[in-house]
Amino acid sequence: GSAESVANLTLRLLLNGLEKLEPQLEPFIWSDVQDVSTYPGYSEIFTISPEEFIRAAQHSVDRGNAPKGYFTASLAREIFIPTSAERLKQLLAKLNGKTIALRGYGDIAHLVAMKLKELKKLANVSFDVIAWTEHPEDHQKEAQESGVRFVPTLDDLSDALVLSNHLPSRGPSFTPAQLNKFAPKGSTERKIIINTGRPAFMIPGMITEFAWRNGIYLADTDADEDLMLVRQDNPL
Repeated sequence: GSAESVANLTLRLLLNGLEKLEPQLEPFIWSDVQDVSTYPGYSEIFTISPEEFIRAAQHSVDRGNAPKGYFTASLAREIFIPTSAERLKQLLAKLNGKTIALRGYGDIAHLVAMKLKELKKLANVSFDVIAWTEHPEDHQKEAQESGVRFVPTLDDLSDALVLSNHLPSRGPSFTPAQLNKFAPKGSTERKIIINTGRPAFMIPGMITEFAWRNGIYLADTDADEDLMLVRQDNPL
């Protein structure tokens, strides 16, 4: 998909991950929520509504593009739930004092970082955004604009609460060992992983992956802009 659509997808998966860190106290009712994509200020960050993501997932079924084992519209409704501005602030408050790590820093990662910068202002929260890239010297202007700090090694990303992968296919693969370093077995701290990069993320053929300790969610956007979703147990 385009940088804008993938950046939107990244943020929606982040919100769903933050919901998973601490389940909602009250039952969620779709009809009662006005999504942030309709709010002034927020609508410039969330330019794609949950309904659009769900329609894209259903479209992949209608076109016959969803491979066996994919969950589409039903899983989309579970992941892409409307989020009010008030709920958004509650979720982002969980990031106060924490770190979001970007693995790779191209156009999409930069757009994600810029959206996060604006969200920090709107929600009045404070968290760091760090990134690793093979050639940080080529992205100094963008990093200064977005407030991102580059780190020298991939291992320096391990202490973050959120890890978002944006490396292209030629970049270093993300191995199960690296995942376990980020979220060790037996750890009580739950973490969020979002993958919008292209190497396959442990599972061949997947472009986008969202994980927490209890399971993995995958979302794949193909060349026709269909959105396909699959759920799989955590392999660790």
